[in-house]
Formats: sequence, C-alpha cells, structure tokens
Amino acid sequence: MTQKVTLPKGTIVPNHIAVILDGNGRWARSRGLPVTKGHEAGAKAIKSVIRASREWGVHTLTIWGFSTENWKRPHNEKMKIFELVKNTIRETLREAMEEDVRFIHIGRKDRLPRDLMKIILDAEEKTKDNKTHILNVALDYGGREEILQAVKAIVADNIPSNHTQTLIYLSVLRVSYVQVGIFLGKWSIQNFILNRTIYRI
Repeated sequence: MTQKVTLPKGTIVPNHIAVILDGNGRWARSRGLPVTKGHEAGAKAIKSVIRASREWGVHTLTIWGFSTENWKRPHNEKMKIFELVKNTIRETLREAMEEDVRFIHIGRKDRLPRDLMKIILDAEEKTKDNKTHILNVALDYGGREEILQAVKAIVADNIPSNHTQTLIYLSVLRVSYVQVGIFLGKWSIQNFILNRTIYRI
C-alpha cells in the first residue's frame, strides 16, 4: 500500500500541476538495468503522484507521458511504454470512478496503437461527467504539433486571416490545462504551450 504523504501546514496547493515524465532511461542505465526497467519504475511512481495529487486537493493534474518526438525511440521501447500506459489507465480508471476524476487525453489520436486508443476512449467516455478532479494524459503530444494541427484545420475551413490568431488559441484551448501552477520535470518545456505556464521547479 502506498504511504500517504502529508504536506507541511500552510502549504499552498496549486490548482494545476503538470508533470513531464523524463529520465527513466538514465535512471535505469545508471543502475546497470535495461531501459524498460526505468519505464516500469516511472509508471509505478506516476501512480503515486496521481493519488497524492487527489489527496492534496489538486484540481487538475497533467501528465506528459509520450511526446511527438518519442516516436524516434526503438520499437521495443515504444511498445513497452504503450503497454505500461494501458495498464496504468486501467488501474487509474477504477480509482477515477470512485474519486470523481475526469480522464482527458491530450495529443494526436491517429498514430497511437488501436488497442491503446480503445482504452483511452473508454476512459474518457466513462469519466466524462466527473467534475471533482481532472487528469490530463498527454500522449503523442507536442505544443508545436498542436498549433500545426490547429492551423491546418483553419486553412481547411478557409477562415479569414484576421480571425486566425484567435482561432488558433481557441483550437489549442480544448482541455483543462490552461494555467499551470507548477511544472515538474527536466525536459525542456519549449514544446509545451508556454503561455500556460507560470513557473516550473
């Protein structure tokens, strides 16, 4: 059973925390382990983060688990990551239903494995009416990619240029991660939507 972490008295809890999963491979290699073991450890850790964020009263938690650049990783490593994501969503879904957590996927839906997308869509559907907490899971996500897709949609719809900037912003403003209070992770955040970030640690 995961040990509950108690915050110091007077701690100000942010409304939204974003976590970038990074360093699993380095963690594993530094211990002489396969990279996949690092991803397993990362999956275990993120489950604890999800539970702790609810206990602390964080309304929205965004987890960036697989970027658009991660497709460059070896095939076996990607398949391991996707398998861990599937298992994590299944386990988290049970708790989400009990704790009134809404699950939202951020990112492209056309390139992820079909079995993974089926689980994602099922989680989104089952939790769509939950309101107490929001769990955003960014898979095949990149800020630049999101803006590119928004521009393509605007061009396809033949939108007048004087409306373009507003519509691009509205297009990328689809999920509840508008204002991030704390940003956790060592990745560069240049590929996240920077105007939604207050600071990171």
